[in-house]
Amino acid sequence: LANIILKQQKPPLFLCVGSNKIVADSLGCITGELLYRYYNINNIVIGNIYNPIISTNIESTLNKIKENYHNNSIIVIDSSVGHIEDLYKIKLNNFGLQINYQNNNKLIGDASISSVCYVKGINGLLILKSEEKKLVFKVANYIAWHIKLALEICEKINKNLVKNENGAKTKIF
Repeated sequence: LANIILKQQKPPLFLCVGSNKIVADSLGCITGELLYRYYNINNIVIGNIYNPIISTNIESTLNKIKENYHNNSIIVIDSSVGHIEDLYKIKLNNFGLQINYQNNNKLIGDASISSVCYVKGINGLLILKSEEKKLVFKVANYIAWHIKLALEICEKINKNLVKNENGAKTKIF
């Protein structure tokens, strides 16, 4: 994650997608809430449990990002649907995330963090009912903590000025 962040000209925005009403879809908004409330990373986090980024406001949110944050990359955090063997595994990708918006699959963001929190099939759903909320929260906390750690690493690296080929000292971002 730190490598992805360091490649950017400016600090990335963390777009935390998901509903606060459906446990299996709440990974993004819980992660955003943890980043905002517990890790004090609030100026680059968009979406939390009080202001969820969902299908009804994703387009307007993306438009606001384009207007207000020029050249900032976007790292999307969202839950996904998958198979039971991938349940709660966290994936970090160097590409955006495909979300289903108005029945169109749309790729958003420059990088993504996701985890399967919803299993296909009735058997998987029955297995998950009792522990699901705790596990989604644990995954969200794990992601939030690693984002904080990656940002701290980047900050330490940026404090050490880097010499460019002309010998001038510059910051990474």
